[in-house]
Amino acid sequence: MEIIKQLNSLLPDNLHFKKEDAPLTKAKLKKRLVEFAKQNPELYKKNIHLIGDLGEEVAYTHGHHVGLNDLLHPKRKEIKKFLEKEDKKLSLMSNEKKKARLIELFSDVQKKTMSIDNNHLVDQGNSRGRGNPATITRTLGAPIYTVDMNSEPFPFMLKNSLSEGYRSHEMFAAGSQARYAAVQAATSTSEPGAMGKVLVANTEHLKICCKDCGTKNGIEHDINDGSIIGRYEARTNKLITKDYLNQLKKSGKKKIIVRDPITCEGKDGICQMCYGHDGQGKHLDIGMNVGIQAAQTVAEKATQLVLSAKHDIKGKLKSVVPTGFEAQKILLNTPENFRGKATLSSTDGKVTKIDKLNTGGYNVYIADKEHYVAPEVNVKVKVGDFVNKGDSVSTGLPSTRDVMKYSGMNQARKFVTDKLYEANGGDIDKRQFSILARGYLELAKNKNDDMHQIYRYDGLIKDTELPHTSTISVKDKQITNKYLAEPFLHYSVGTKITEPIVKKMKEHKINEIKVSHSEAPIVPVYKTYEQKPLANSVLWQKLNYRGIKKGISNELLYNKKTDKNKLLSDRTKYTLGIL
Repeated sequence: MEIIKQLNSLLPDNLHFKKEDAPLTKAKLKKRLVEFAKQNPELYKKNIHLIGDLGEEVAYTHGHHVGLNDLLHPKRKEIKKFLEKEDKKLSLMSNEKKKARLIELFSDVQKKTMSIDNNHLVDQGNSRGRGNPATITRTLGAPIYTVDMNSEPFPFMLKNSLSEGYRSHEMFAAGSQARYAAVQAATSTSEPGAMGKVLVANTEHLKICCKDCGTKNGIEHDINDGSIIGRYEARTNKLITKDYLNQLKKSGKKKIIVRDPITCEGKDGICQMCYGHDGQGKHLDIGMNVGIQAAQTVAEKATQLVLSAKHDIKGKLKSVVPTGFEAQKILLNTPENFRGKATLSSTDGKVTKIDKLNTGGYNVYIADKEHYVAPEVNVKVKVGDFVNKGDSVSTGLPSTRDVMKYSGMNQARKFVTDKLYEANGGDIDKRQFSILARGYLELAKNKNDDMHQIYRYDGLIKDTELPHTSTISVKDKQITNKYLAEPFLHYSVGTKITEPIVKKMKEHKINEIKVSHSEAPIVPVYKTYEQKPLANSVLWQKLNYRGIKKGISNELLYNKKTDKNKLLSDRTKYTLGIL
């Protein structure tokens, strides 16, 4: 409690920690310090070094003095008796049931271990200052199980803790996990590093381009989402402060539309208003390259995830849905097919029939159109259900390629943003993923032009006038036969208006919307994040990425010329001596 008092003396009154906030984890401290920086940048600059000094003092006096008593578990005999009893039950189970039970048992032992009082190892694990609850549990309680290269538990219980020392057969069983962790750490870190370089090539043209792009649109957020503080509410353009957020909550509002990089209408980047304030409560300077910043942030986090994995290898049962870094790779480099892929509806209509196949999997018929669902995922619709084009009809991870094909550009951008945020554990500013998604997904073709010509989607959609446009009431029954002629939330211009979209409009008290009688003549083009920089229309930017020989020969063959005013990459400008 004394430490909390010392920390509170360096924080503003409204950000003080309370007794019930203990233990103060990294996540809690980070969140409070970010709020401090936004609310009072000058006091933050003055006090942050003092807070750092206090942290070092606490780490010295509490965190590093680990004695022999800290290696003793007061309930060790009780745990061992409990595990002996459970081990007898395991011998009667199938291997799959054993694996599931071992994971449950580890969770039980972890709860008992991490509730020990006056133990420096436990304090470190709870605060995440050193180690984590899983490693502390293996040290003091019991490892319970070890895993194979797929992170599946071996159906064998390890009852001795690391502080006691393994028995010979336990040491043999644990060896494969140790080798797996060592190999994973040595080989996996190269992937995030390589990914970071490619991501920079996708996003390097995205800068803070102006003060305000003028959009009235944004992305919907839950009113309790604390990450929206420091950003701007769409339509009203009010800065969302803690006080304003509390005011909205008291009014009974559940959702709020917040300006976002995905929906920004800036010509060659993102405006200050759609980005919002930085960690110090200020606008980023015009010209700031937020694209490179986002790419480096995501790549650095991916490296941390891979490195920390060897210290926190969690057992899992057979799962086909990609997670973590594996999911991130699939979202950015979507193959045509991958294990755990969700099936999306390619049309609007009712589910008319579901056939189970002898070879495994299902055929789901929507408006009599066949949709194949792979054996490793489950169907989540039933006969008679109405589904919209782009809706998921099975469990699993949807393909970025399919989301763009059936739902449109901005829907795909939001999908990638949400899924990358989830895959990275939710502790990176979500705007970084919005910027990444915008840079990665931005190519399109115009049906009325030569279909070989590729354009940047945001510029093309802004310059394209949809035919037969009019403004109609959201209550008009004919609205579901029309297409959006202006963006709404993450729904792109040209999206067919469905009942769920109408419901969203009514929720946010939008009375009228501009619509078209026909869909937009624009086709989003999907390229993997590795291919996308090569699809750039500017020769020198392609050459700055890779494929120099092929790029030059193609340009000479077709006698193409490049306008240097269209160069968006600072790296390319520097290479050519323009910058």
